[in-house]
Amino acid sequence: MSKPFDATTKFLVELNPTDWLHLLGLPVGPTRITETDLSTVSTAADRLVIVEASPP
Repeated sequence: MSKPFDATTKFLVELNPTDWLHLLGLPVGPTRITETDLSTVSTAADRLVIVEASPP
């Protein structure tokens, strides 16, 4: 079941994922967003942000 801000948050992450990495204090590097079926990992996720940084 989707939450009230799911679509908005998804849009903002897709708009500039690097800003979210800064916000979370994670390593920053080239990023790409992939749509994938993550039902085997988590039923709550439908996008994956891949960060190609050192360390990954």
